[in-house]
Amino acid sequence: MQRYSQPLLKHPLTTEQINAIKIIINELAPKLNSYLNSIGNVPDDQGQMTNDK
Repeated sequence: MQRYSQPLLKHPLTTEQINAIKIIINELAPKLNSYLNSIGNVPDDQGQMTNDK
C-alpha cells in the first residue's frame, strides 16, 4: 500500500464550505430517495441479480 507524504487535497475545504455542502446534501437526500422509489425495482427477467434458484 502506497503512503502519501502530503495530504490528498492541496486545498482542503473550510468548515464553512463543508457545512454548506452538508445543507445541500440534506436538502437533496429526500428528493433523491423519492425519485429512486418512483422508479421502482427492475424486474428479475431484466438482468437483476437474485439469489433465487
